[in-house]
Amino acid sequence: MLDRYQFDILLTYNCNLKCHGCDTYSDYLNGNQNWEYLKECINNWSKRLVPLQKQNRIPFDKVKIMGGEPTLYKELPEVIYLLAEKFPNWKVVLGTNGLLLHKKPKVLEAIKETKTNIFISKHFNDKNYLKKLKYSLEESLEYLGDDYKLVNKKNGFVNIIDTTRQNYWTMFNKRDKTGIHPYNDNDIRSSWERCHAKYCKSLYKNELYKCCVHAFLKDALAHWGQLDDLDWQPYIKSNQHPATLEMTDDELVDWCLTDEESICNMCPSQDRHIDNTIKQNGMVFK
Repeated sequence: MLDRYQFDILLTYNCNLKCHGCDTYSDYLNGNQNWEYLKECINNWSKRLVPLQKQNRIPFDKVKIMGGEPTLYKELPEVIYLLAEKFPNWKVVLGTNGLLLHKKPKVLEAIKETKTNIFISKHFNDKNYLKKLKYSLEESLEYLGDDYKLVNKKNGFVNIIDTTRQNYWTMFNKRDKTGIHPYNDNDIRSSWERCHAKYCKSLYKNELYKCCVHAFLKDALAHWGQLDDLDWQPYIKSNQHPATLEMTDDELVDWCLTDEESICNMCPSQDRHIDNTIKQNGMVFK
């Protein structure tokens, strides 16, 4: 269970893919976090979370770098070095689709020097896509050396998750031509249990959120012009979120350890999967 808890850091909405139903809304949002501000946020939260983890009060042991696609973030090497410094004895993980990794020598060097783990999402069954992914991974792992060639092994540094498998890709909100809409299934425990991110707390604008789906909700609603929609008000104005630096240690621990909450009602309580073709969203790989 311990390895499942993680502290997520969003770098960018920008992505070289546009997977329909992306949990960070990167299929239609774009933009980067300002590096100087993000650095301040990481410093602030490391001072709160690392001591609590050392005291065994919170079950975090992993900090994950997320996008969009993190390799598009100019300062990614600096992010990797900073996290390795500020979160000693934590597992630092780079979450990536892997397609651009071989083109980023400074990123690869930072990964190698800090022993950063790599979590790669295999997104499609398209032959041209798979060819590109295979080439990028082979080139990258050859550069990184033997430690990184133990893919999907217990003590390896690289894990590849196949998100093309049946009944994996979940729609976290209903979408139509007017925008996005909460499910409001009123079975909050089931919504939480089905969530892939239920043990992941997301850092955004110097505050912690239940998950990335909630952290970036306001930006998604702003895109669709839905910030005033009545259906979304309970999730925008939730008194449970976000967690702030002003919280006491006890409050922060309680917040981190809480399972389902009212905001989970925005997500489906039943399986709401889409197939690989819909997920591919019209993208062509040549």
